[in-house]
Amino acid sequence: MGLIVWLGSYSYGVLLLSVALLNARFHYLLKAPASAGRCLVNRIEGLEACLAGTADQAVSRLGRELTPAVYEQLLPYAIALGREEQWSRQFADVLNRAKDDGQSYQPAWIRTEAAAGGWNPSAFAGAVGGSLAAAIAASAAGASATSGTS
Repeated sequence: MGLIVWLGSYSYGVLLLSVALLNARFHYLLKAPASAGRCLVNRIEGLEACLAGTADQAVSRLGRELTPAVYEQLLPYAIALGREEQWSRQFADVLNRAKDDGQSYQPAWIRTEAAAGGWNPSAFAGAVGGSLAAAIAASAAGASATSGTS
């Protein structure tokens, strides 16, 4: 900056200093989440805390009953938060009770031979979570391998 002031004028130095300070200020401001973003993060963390407890606690906090429909509705969130196996194990009894009552449960979105013979929620959630993790790892490895070549 001293060289710019020496070769140019003081106005260039002041301009450069003000741009540097402005960049530093916005670097700090951009890291802070907006109020809407903070609200969303708080809701996600609250749902994760619900899913981390027992299914009874989570469902009672949400004001619902333990039913296969609730399991199916919250399973995508459990997978996204890495709680799919725990969530599925906790609902295994509920799903088995529904099957014992003559209500053969299978999710509305799955139509396979395995579902007709007895759908295992823990195995399914673990397989989906594992496949998702493998896909993310493979895409990250592929991105790093191609980013190095130009």
